[in-house]
Amino acid sequence: MNQTNWSQTAQKYIEDIRDCDDSSDRFDLIMELGDTLDPLDDKFKSEAYRVQGCTANVWLVPEFLPGDPARVRFSTDSDSMMVRGLAALLISQINDKPCAEVANFDFKKLADEFSLHQFLTPSRSNGLFAMSKRLGRIAASYLEVTGESQQTDPPSSGVV
Repeated sequence: MNQTNWSQTAQKYIEDIRDCDDSSDRFDLIMELGDTLDPLDDKFKSEAYRVQGCTANVWLVPEFLPGDPARVRFSTDSDSMMVRGLAALLISQINDKPCAEVANFDFKKLADEFSLHQFLTPSRSNGLFAMSKRLGRIAASYLEVTGESQQTDPPSSGVV
């Protein structure tokens, strides 16, 4: 699925997740969102791309898009359906955004918006936190290497 089609599909799931009152239904929709991702090539399923701090294996692969400002797009995969869905939810909010915006993105606000901590186990909450930190660090590292500023306007509300 190309990036545009995936973004449109992800948008529909995100709207459904937001409208969900039942945590079980929300859980199912997040896993279905993960199913919309293209499989990650096995060459990226290495320690270099693996997120530390997750019980499940999860990999985040950045692609930096040139421009002024530079933008970043992530591919992701996990051996856990739920973690794959959570990773898909995270990247749906930041893909193709300027690196400075991703480095400063308020992932906690996003988790609160979707009431994720209300139904995630402590282990999955820790994994969500680890993925969020890794996404921000990847973007911040790119900015450091290129010398671009990390200063942005205050982050958006975290909604698509």
